[in-house]
Amino acid sequence: MPARVASALSRFGAGLFLLIAANAVYGQHYVPEYSRLYASVALGTSTVDDRFQGVRYDDTQWSLNVTAGYRFDWVWSIEAAVQVQDDVEARGIRGSGLDRLNFSTSIESANLRARLWFPVSDLYGLSRPLVVYGFAGVHASNIERRAIELNSATEFEENLTDYGLNVGAGVVIGIGRFHLRGSLERMDLDDSDGSIVSALLGLEFYF
Repeated sequence: MPARVASALSRFGAGLFLLIAANAVYGQHYVPEYSRLYASVALGTSTVDDRFQGVRYDDTQWSLNVTAGYRFDWVWSIEAAVQVQDDVEARGIRGSGLDRLNFSTSIESANLRARLWFPVSDLYGLSRPLVVYGFAGVHASNIERRAIELNSATEFEENLTDYGLNVGAGVVIGIGRFHLRGSLERMDLDDSDGSIVSALLGLEFYF
């Protein structure tokens, strides 16, 4: 097993242990009004900080996230998600010496994570469900990197699968079976010591 995979799995295990411990302490074991199954679609922006050919670059693009989850009780659930974003484009980046490079990176990610819910509405007696949440998990991302050295027109390509930690936090406002969901999420790119930071707004539906 690659070292970065083992590292990501160990961090995921530690995060999952903390979530379960918090559930044991704070859990109300509330059975959701609707089905325990839910799905969400969210749109937003992702800032990718990456490195290729020894050069670091970043760009912000639109992203789409589709998530399916199973809620064990009012406090925690498990989710699987897929996220894609527009190709990262960075042009005229300085390399070594006088070289300038254009970069293009395509990233598609699959995530598995545990999500911990904190029902704020219960604390303040609000009529509409309001929940803040955090999650921790792991991701596997297919990354295609391309670079062109402008002076020599030399092209470089790389295609790999990267594994890393996926963490985030957000807010959910309930409206019947529908929930409005906003989140801030981060995926670590262990291969390049980079990251993907996403701000997403979406709609969650309970079956």
